[in-house]
Amino acid sequence: MVSTEFRCSTIHGVAYSSHVFSDLAEGNMLVTEFMTKVEQVVTVSPETTIFETARRLASHRISVAVVVTQQNGLLFPLGIVSNQDIVRHCVAADEPITREEIVSRIMSKGVATVDLHQNRDDAAELMADFNVHHLVVVQGAQKTLAGLVSSWDIAREVTLDRRAWPYNRSAFLAN
Repeated sequence: MVSTEFRCSTIHGVAYSSHVFSDLAEGNMLVTEFMTKVEQVVTVSPETTIFETARRLASHRISVAVVVTQQNGLLFPLGIVSNQDIVRHCVAADEPITREEIVSRIMSKGVATVDLHQNRDDAAELMADFNVHHLVVVQGAQKTLAGLVSSWDIAREVTLDRRAWPYNRSAFLAN
């Protein structure tokens, strides 16, 4: 009887091992699978006023907008502006700028990007390396805007993977 219990335990161990390996492969999903798609990303032009940008952030209940330029129907990211940028430059600065100024004055330039086909671990590592909470997702050689990934998106996906383990993530999300 002890031998039977041991075998049963061993069988479960082997089953869990296969789930671990399949979940690790599935768990490191591509950025495109969990990013905010370009159609849902709030974008502003460099000439948009800080006030209008703040209103858009508030109305969408989000913390960042991607500053873009448009050429031939394609969006090219120039920077990112956050509600923290607005507070830092318009409220908390020793010499605050007015909300009628254009957003390009306060946006973070040289924005951190991740390619559409990189994986979740790559995105997390880039966020840690650049000490940012958002990555602009780009695609192709021209680096056009494809979406946005936040640290919250990554945390949610890691949590879903852990909750779903050792089960199939897709089945877990369907419930």
